[in-house]
Amino acid sequence: MKSRILMSMAFAAGLAVLDVGAATEVSSVADLYAAFISPADGEEIVLAPGTYTIAAKLSVSARGVTLRSSGGRDRTVIEGDSTFRLLEVSGENFTVRGITFKNGGIENEGSNDKGGGAIKVSGAASVASVKIVDCVFSECTAKLGGAIFAHDDVHEDYGPRSAYGLVSCCTFTRCASEWTDMWNAGGAIYGSLWVEDSVFDACDVSANASRGQTSIAATSHMTVTNCVFKDQTLRSNVRGLVGTTFNNRNEDCPHGAVRLLGCTIAGNELASSSAGLFFGRVVIDRCVVSNTTTTINTEAETGGNLPSLYQSPDRSASRITSSLFVDNQCPFKMGSVPAVVNCTFVRNVGGLAYYHEDSAMPVITNCVFWGNIEKTKWPWNKKYKGVPGFYWYEGSSLGDSIRLANTVIEGGSANADVAAILATDASGASASLTALADQKGPGFKNMATGDWSLKKASVLVEGGVRYDGIDAMKDLAGHARCLRSGAVDPAALPDIGCYEFYSIPGLTIRLR
Repeated sequence: MKSRILMSMAFAAGLAVLDVGAATEVSSVADLYAAFISPADGEEIVLAPGTYTIAAKLSVSARGVTLRSSGGRDRTVIEGDSTFRLLEVSGENFTVRGITFKNGGIENEGSNDKGGGAIKVSGAASVASVKIVDCVFSECTAKLGGAIFAHDDVHEDYGPRSAYGLVSCCTFTRCASEWTDMWNAGGAIYGSLWVEDSVFDACDVSANASRGQTSIAATSHMTVTNCVFKDQTLRSNVRGLVGTTFNNRNEDCPHGAVRLLGCTIAGNELASSSAGLFFGRVVIDRCVVSNTTTTINTEAETGGNLPSLYQSPDRSASRITSSLFVDNQCPFKMGSVPAVVNCTFVRNVGGLAYYHEDSAMPVITNCVFWGNIEKTKWPWNKKYKGVPGFYWYEGSSLGDSIRLANTVIEGGSANADVAAILATDASGASASLTALADQKGPGFKNMATGDWSLKKASVLVEGGVRYDGIDAMKDLAGHARCLRSGAVDPAALPDIGCYEFYSIPGLTIRLR
């Protein structure tokens, strides 16, 4: 039943506002199909609580249409049978809010239409203006983007939130890519969107896929902020949780790039030596990577290699900054790691491990490796040397393959091999800082409780070196770099690790 609502409708933060719109109230599958036959521009389709089991996809081409629930996503479900896409959008400024999409698929779509098991957004203007808010995507599959396909909007650089289509406060559970050709296909999302405050849980790339990202494959410059990636298994040739993609000619997408800001990556499993957590042109800033596990222990599983933290064919467009790596249960191969700056590695089994067959040269600046756990059994019975948290294959010449600057490695003073690597720092700061930290301790606030922020007297405070772009950088807690007395000081050096020591000047009160 249709009725006029004579009031403004604001879709979500940053959306256009329509002064007048029509509302269509839906409480049955028949009503739902009727509402999508020819909605007017600006119309609002409101679903009553319930499960709407549909037999064919819904399509919308009108402008400014909103599809929302009246009872919230936990009580409102649009469900298919995994053989067809649930919703196709070609109209600009489409908004969907508060709905669960379940069992979407693309089996019955055309041979060249393989993207988006739940939602496909077509056309650059539609991709740039779509808003997908507070939704759940459960068990949706597709060749490209198990849940969402939206890639026509091209960004040559990282733009503001307002320039992108939006995915906000959504949950993706057991969504998967099933592509078997040589594309990198996101298990949850394929395309170019701004993704925020969302959870990616147990998403996947099918076992017979040749490449792919379990969660997000970026076809253009995009931002992913304050999201959680958890409980995902990265098998053979799975390129990562998040990364850049290839086009249908197996060519690197020229604008594919993604930045992860303030994200949590926890409880994921590296189940192949060819797998990595991230792939391509990826910037990782102020993230926490924890509790990564692996099943790679035998010769047959590894081919003699280790799974990667990062596979980076274009290191100039990639970096890892102000991030915390803690409680990971496996070493990360670091030969293909890009620049690692102001990061903290603590309580990891093995930490980073350099393997000589990789050709890239990692650059590690202002980092601290402390309290890590010794790795005693290496795949293929290979021999590694170093100290817990920082190892390398003994057949490699690490001094010719890696560069350190103002980096602290626990136990480095007492280990001749590590001391030789620390000495490659031209300033000598890495060797002297490590010796001081080995003597006095690093100065974390409370290692026993996992508080890796810094005490005022920490040897890491102002122990770093300045680098390009540092004036715009923040630490893991969101504080600016190069602080003194709580304020940015151009004469100050950055602290080492993911946290900057932060204090607020004020009165000192003494009680007698």
